[in-house]
Amino acid sequence: MEQPFERWEHMIILLEADAEKQQAALRQRWPSKHFTPYTPLALVPQLDTYGDLGWELISIQPVIMGHNEDIAVSPQGTAYRTWTNSYLCTFKRRKHG
Repeated sequence: MEQPFERWEHMIILLEADAEKQQAALRQRWPSKHFTPYTPLALVPQLDTYGDLGWELISIQPVIMGHNEDIAVSPQGTAYRTWTNSYLCTFKRRKHG
């Protein structure tokens, strides 16, 4: 008898690392740590929330999103440097039924 294969649903979402917005959760987890304004640690409470809903993070990439929800990229080998606190996250979770 053939085994049914697993089915997955996916979610792609932009998360922002903002320590001020996540201050309470960060202080609870790391009470004596100093947090810079855009520390990637500010993503942890948000990622934990999605994890509690059954979502598994499968990729995370710092990005700059344009007004049309397009993603800016810079060619390899350029000296151009840009800073961002936005991360494009891809999640998956098992479909039921």
